[in-house]
Amino acid sequence: MQVLRASWKNQDIEFPSRFQIVLCHGDYLTNHLFSTAHAGVLFTIKNGYIYIEKAGGSGPFVRLDFGDRADLMAWLAWKFDRSMADHFFVTFNDSEIEMLHVGS
Repeated sequence: MQVLRASWKNQDIEFPSRFQIVLCHGDYLTNHLFSTAHAGVLFTIKNGYIYIEKAGGSGPFVRLDFGDRADLMAWLAWKFDRSMADHFFVTFNDSEIEMLHVGS
């Protein structure tokens, strides 16, 4: 997270306070690479969350309503497979980072 924060600061990226930008990252240890492969917007509402993302290069936009943030992690894990990276992470603004457990 420290490396990401330093990079975002270097690029003058600031995150909003009223909602969260959700970024999915993958690392490629053999090539010494780290990439951001997906993004969405997460809103906290009275009884849970609303997540909005653009699915695929040309869309469509997708809205998911759910009560538990673990449901979002399951949705994001479904988008990736193990062959795409060595490890996967999800950041919520610049305040949290979680490992994303991707299947085969």
